[in-house]
Amino acid sequence: MPDHDHLEALRSSLEEAEDLVGSDMEPDSTSEELISACRSDLKRRLGKTSTCLSQLRAQLKPLKKSLNEKKAEERQLTKERLLQLRGMAANNLSRVCAPEAAVREIRFQDVCSESALLSIVALGAGPEDFNALYDELCLKVPDLPLWQCTSEAAAQPERDLLGMCPGGKPHLSDAELKRRKQNNCFCSMCLISAKLDRLVPEITKLAAQAGDIECEIRKCEPPLRRARRLLRRLGTKGDVHGDPVFCGPDRPYEPQDEAAVATHMAAQAEWHRLESTLTSADLPLRVVFLDKSGSMGFDAVTYDALQLGLNNCLNPTAGATLTFLFAAPGETQIILRRPNDPPMEFNIHLGCATWFNEPILRTLKFLAPVVEKLSVQSWLMQAGQPPLQFLCMTDGADNCSPSDLSTLGGLVQQIKEIKGPVSQERLYAPIVGPLTRHGSMMKETNRKIPIWMVWIATGMGGLALLQSSAPPEICLVDAVAAPSYRESEALPDISIAEGGQDTKQGSADQRRDGAKQENEDLCCDDARCCGDAQHSPGVQRGTAASRARRRMSAARAVDSLTDDALQLA
Repeated sequence: MPDHDHLEALRSSLEEAEDLVGSDMEPDSTSEELISACRSDLKRRLGKTSTCLSQLRAQLKPLKKSLNEKKAEERQLTKERLLQLRGMAANNLSRVCAPEAAVREIRFQDVCSESALLSIVALGAGPEDFNALYDELCLKVPDLPLWQCTSEAAAQPERDLLGMCPGGKPHLSDAELKRRKQNNCFCSMCLISAKLDRLVPEITKLAAQAGDIECEIRKCEPPLRRARRLLRRLGTKGDVHGDPVFCGPDRPYEPQDEAAVATHMAAQAEWHRLESTLTSADLPLRVVFLDKSGSMGFDAVTYDALQLGLNNCLNPTAGATLTFLFAAPGETQIILRRPNDPPMEFNIHLGCATWFNEPILRTLKFLAPVVEKLSVQSWLMQAGQPPLQFLCMTDGADNCSPSDLSTLGGLVQQIKEIKGPVSQERLYAPIVGPLTRHGSMMKETNRKIPIWMVWIATGMGGLALLQSSAPPEICLVDAVAAPSYRESEALPDISIAEGGQDTKQGSADQRRDGAKQENEDLCCDDARCCGDAQHSPGVQRGTAASRARRRMSAARAVDSLTDDALQLA
């Protein structure tokens, strides 16, 4: 059981954090120190309670598994006991020459009470017991013929004298056991009842233990959820002011300068253009999320994949493409492109985190009233493909979305809950594979909009995404390749022509200038991600191998100069 002192300490830290978040302090050094101290304390308390919660869940898992197994065994034994009882009752009815139809009803149908069945399977059952059972049976099955059990028929000996056949041993009542001075009855029904008697106390004990642990878990979960929400708010208070693309009443955006205002206005203009101009001619609408976190720029494979993906998104050949370049909240970029749009240039500024689950959900909520007005079903029947197609290329898992959206399973569950504003019915149905495999989507009565959702996992960070349990509604593509870290282009071999001029120096300078400009365009503006280019590793610094190549090139140039000088002498 958890230490309840941790819960009390967590609640105390929660109260302090809520007071701090609700205050209107001006951002200064004092307020930053208070926020940092509160965040550290809350994180420490959260860690202790999370550890206790993990231990409780680890204890609960085997208990629940054992409990479910024993409950399944109890259900099976209960069913077998009833079958044995009905079989013994049918054998006794056959012994007293009851109609065959009555014997079949007792053997194969649950038509009589257990007490009536027990009365005729007990040793020494009289004719009145058989007649009472038959009368009860006739009330349920009126077509049975008239029949009365006589004393001679009830006194007939058992056909299985040794009790070797199933249901052959008679049941001994408590009075008969006492008369015989026996403790147990060994008929087939009582043998199963003995197993049940041993099993029920075990189930009761396990259920009590599991119930106690579940009660403790319910006590821990609400303060943990509050603490995680507050920790996110404390982590962003004073430095991140929302996102220029995905903002609203629950996630306000506060531009800090004119550039941020311009970015926000451009994003809102793209949203408005999508909402006001989207028609059936723009289908399928491909919504592409490209990861522009800093790690995408350090691996040549992911770097090329990012550029290729952006190039294809900027130049669609059919349908409209809505592209988001995502990193941390506040760094999102949005582009809406159609096939006939003029060419454009676009600079990518790498970010410092990964945030795509919550933006995907917000995008689908925004599109709900737009696509609900379109005649999507007729287009779907004609085109044979979903009208909405989502693609996300990333080299890592989401580390910024809320806890209920931190996994792909949680995202799919939230998407399925989105309702159309007009119909007030669930609108989206994520699917995998061709529509022909989902016949219900092709029916005219279908009102749900199918969605293709594809994740392309790249880079070494994509391994974590591949190893996670992806829901069946998502297609996960393994595009992980051996990393090839980007570095500054090594200087070519220097060749000295007659007259001592370097014929390759100009082209080398041009290549270095081009590589430098390209790195500046793709480098993150955030110092937390890239740091100082002169003192930290990144795309602009050479490796030990590249520096060695440059030294070898310089050495060869010196040898060449020496040889030329000797020839002239």
